[in-house]
Amino acid sequence: LRLKTNIEMKDEIINKIFPIEEKDKKKAANIKLKRKVFTEILSIIDSIIREWWSILVLARNNVVYSENLGDWKLKIEEYYRQLVYKQKLTNNEKQEKLKKLWNIFLSGKIEFLTCHKSKWKQADSVIILDASKKNFPINEDEMRDNKNYFSIFDDTPENILINERKLFYVVLTRA
Repeated sequence: LRLKTNIEMKDEIINKIFPIEEKDKKKAANIKLKRKVFTEILSIIDSIIREWWSILVLARNNVVYSENLGDWKLKIEEYYRQLVYKQKLTNNEKQEKLKKLWNIFLSGKIEFLTCHKSKWKQADSVIILDASKKNFPINEDEMRDNKNYFSIFDDTPENILINERKLFYVVLTRA
C-alpha cells in the first residue's frame, strides 16, 4: 500500500487534522507536540506497513498527550484516507487503495491499546508511545513522594516498581 507523498502534502493533511486556532500559547504548544508525535507515528507506520504486517501502538494509559488512544487511531485513518484522495489516481484505483487501507485498519492489523490490554497480543512491530523515564515505567521519585500510590492497596514502593517492570516487560515482548 505505497502512496506517493511529499512534505507539503503531508503537512497540509496534518494541519487539517491538528489545526492550530488557539490564541492560548499553552494549547498551541500542545497541538504542536501532538503534530510531532503524529508525524513520528506516521513515519514508523509508513516504513513498515504491509497488508500482511501487524502493528501494535501501545501506551501506559488510554490518554496520551491529551488525546484518547481511539482518537489517535481515527486520526491516523483519516490521514491515510485524505492521502489516498490527494493521489493522482483514477476513481477505481482510489477505491482499490481505500479498500486495502480499510482492510488493514478494520482487520486489526494496526491496533492502539493500553499496555494492560496488550497482554496475550502479538504483532510484527510495536510502537510504545510516551515511553520515557518520566512516564513509563512509572517515575520512581514521583511515586515515592506520593503516598496515594500506597494507601489504596496498602502496597509498598518496591512492589509497585516490580509490577511496573513486569508490565514494561510485557510491552517489550509483544513483537
